[in-house]
Amino acid sequence: MYIFAIIKIDETNNKLDEMKITTLTTIFLTFSALSGFSQITPQIESTLGTEGNVSEKTHGVYLVSENYYERNIRLGVSNDSYTRGEIAIENNNSSGAKIIFKTSTTKGGAIDRMTINDDGKVGIGTDETGNHTLAVEGSIGSREVIVEGSGWSDFVFENDYQLPTLKDVETHINEYGHLKDIPSAKEIGTDGIPLGEMDAKLLQKIEELTLYIIDLNKKIESLEANSKN
Repeated sequence: MYIFAIIKIDETNNKLDEMKITTLTTIFLTFSALSGFSQITPQIESTLGTEGNVSEKTHGVYLVSENYYERNIRLGVSNDSYTRGEIAIENNNSSGAKIIFKTSTTKGGAIDRMTINDDGKVGIGTDETGNHTLAVEGSIGSREVIVEGSGWSDFVFENDYQLPTLKDVETHINEYGHLKDIPSAKEIGTDGIPLGEMDAKLLQKIEELTLYIIDLNKKIESLEANSKN
């Protein structure tokens, strides 16, 4: 069992006892539970090799530091020569950094499960988030989803709403192959479905259908009344 502590101290002349305010360097302290925390091995970050101060082994935990150019760090556990779980912080000598969470499969070897990019966007099952704050490759299960929206379709029931005639609806369908104000299958395939906006549009069509039914019912009742006379 290993516990990693990160502190900041002075690196002047590489002496840990000098506390002059110059450059600060991260110090990694590795404690071994096997010796009752009696072993403390401090290492200055600039002296860590490519494999860091704790290497990945057949069994155990590891902290791998790539300091010189990549400026990456990996913390994980390994078993049977496979990485079973890992958290990696990758800078790759860039202006930002991303955090990658990895877990293993039944065949061994950790694969990326979730990535937090340097712009704060999160990818689950993918690191390609596009314009989305959260991107998920796969299905999402939830007991409830609440979509906040700024508009709804009750305007259909306002007195000044111009309800399309059924003839206009038929003409639009024959010409475009879908209802007016509803995206086509091609558009959905390219842009996806914005749930809040789509729910509002579907409600608009339901409310329009309701008005058509009310109007048809009035006509039916009028015909029935005339037939009795």
